[in-house]
Amino acid sequence: MRICPKCSAENPEDAGFCNLCYRSFEAESGEGRESDLTHEAAREPGTSVRCPNCGTIGPASGEFCGRCGFAFSGTERLGVEPEEQLGEEQERLDTLRRETRDLMERPLTVTADTDGSELMRRLAESLEQGYRPRVRAAGKEPIAMAVKLLARMSEEFGARDEQLWVQTHFVDSRAVRYLEELAVELVLVLSARAS
Repeated sequence: MRICPKCSAENPEDAGFCNLCYRSFEAESGEGRESDLTHEAAREPGTSVRCPNCGTIGPASGEFCGRCGFAFSGTERLGVEPEEQLGEEQERLDTLRRETRDLMERPLTVTADTDGSELMRRLAESLEQGYRPRVRAAGKEPIAMAVKLLARMSEEFGARDEQLWVQTHFVDSRAVRYLEELAVELVLVLSARAS
């Protein structure tokens, strides 16, 4: 929550303006201008409205949209049911989770210059969060380095009674005549060791 320095109202973190007094938060850094608009008594606490200008959901007590600064009037307020607000919040969280998953599952590329300890840390973090991280390597030296790092990680997970599985996929389907032409993608899967 962002607290307005003028009226002490609570606002969403990404608000550009205070919901109650319409004070510009850019004014804190000297960039914007402060508004002297006043507000009525707060409406029902805990209710929300949708801005007809940008669609952002905000508190009903606000006189202005915290995102775009649209000035509300009695007829322009669009009430939002709590279920709808929860649905939109859930959708936002799902999008955030999807983006995080995509970021965590993006293949990590191994080259001759790759920092092995950093790569192992990132892979272990992804595995511990339940993801299946991927490692890409092309050429003799990077592939050998990737396999050595994964063997070491396998030993570390084995000491904790966990098993590291590695699925190997060839990146290119054409015939390989030299090891330097070979490119692989290794998919890591962590499971509990069978008793």
